[in-house]
Amino acid sequence: MRRLSLLFVLLTACSATQELAQVEDTANPTAPAGAVARHDAPARWLKLSPYGFEALAARMGTEGAAQLWTDAALQEFARALKAQDQPSVRAAVLCGRSRDPRAAEVLIARLEQRVLGPDRNSDAGDVVAAAALADWPEQDGLADRLVALASGDAPHPDLEVRAECAASALRLGAPTESVAPFMLTLLRALTPEEREHPADWPRQRTVAWAKSRAAEALSERAGIPCSFRPDGSFAHQAEETAKLERALGLSD
Repeated sequence: MRRLSLLFVLLTACSATQELAQVEDTANPTAPAGAVARHDAPARWLKLSPYGFEALAARMGTEGAAQLWTDAALQEFARALKAQDQPSVRAAVLCGRSRDPRAAEVLIARLEQRVLGPDRNSDAGDVVAAAALADWPEQDGLADRLVALASGDAPHPDLEVRAECAASALRLGAPTESVAPFMLTLLRALTPEEREHPADWPRQRTVAWAKSRAAEALSERAGIPCSFRPDGSFAHQAEETAKLERALGLSD
């Protein structure tokens, strides 16, 4: 069985390598000499197998420099992000891995459309887009725009996307008090404590993932290990939420 498993890994790795070899150099051949090199969207990026696409994404950004996209590529990614399916996830990954400042604008502009998908998994691309914006280098105003998607008068209507926007805002240096109240309210959702800390979003039963992301981001900001369990007892969730609140200096 172990030999079969190793053989499977080798075969899938070889398959991904062969696929990647078929992806031609996407540097724009029409760019004038001395111009900044911009790349078209990778060939067959929507048709690559999961292993082939993973290899493609892993190859980007390995030398520390941003990979800049052409206008046509960015428009293609922006269209894919609207699909709310696997292409939207792939587009978010390629934008995020590139570290192209204009790709960051594509991602945040998509999030600012504040679209609630028809299905539970429709938000996958938007969640990846929000996560990809964390630690984006030198992008002025990005943290403030993410804060506006997490808190305030018009937050993102999808709870998971909203939580990821809040997490990325903290990673980018947003003030703790700008998003932490929302995240602490999220940790109290579906527990007896929500009576005193009511949510400002429609009630939903699937909050475990969003709670986990909020707890991880708040723990990182507080500089303490994350021990919050979204499936823990009400007493556990209350205790861990209060601990985070104290660590962040937000308790009364």
